[in-house]
Amino acid sequence: MIEVAERQGQKEALKKALQGSIRIASIGPVTNERLAAYDLKADVVPLHPKLGALVMALKAAYSSSA
Repeated sequence: MIEVAERQGQKEALKKALQGSIRIASIGPVTNERLAAYDLKADVVPLHPKLGALVMALKAAYSSSA
């Protein structure tokens, strides 16, 4: 998504939006590294880099913030 925004000249606008009220989820270490390359940090990261674990982490994060 960031690469597409960069091609369209919207990279900084996207980064600003992502650093605002949008929550970022990462499936694991590889995604965390890519986010860090763009000075972004995930709000939700599962204990194990698997889809099911990500779903459970998202459920837990949204349940506690509601």
